[in-house]
Amino acid sequence: MSEGAAMAFLVSGGVVSIWGAMAIAPVLKLKPFMLYLLLAVLGSLGAGYAFGWIG
Repeated sequence: MSEGAAMAFLVSGGVVSIWGAMAIAPVLKLKPFMLYLLLAVLGSLGAGYAFGWIG
């Protein structure tokens, strides 16, 4: 596994896990919850690409 992929996995692990999603889902409605997941995935991908590119 490359360093960028490992960073993306670390960043997204706590956000996209089923337990993290179950904790946030009752608080948010469907659209904000989907936005939360989308931003988490895009943010972790961006962090992975940036870390892989720089490191």
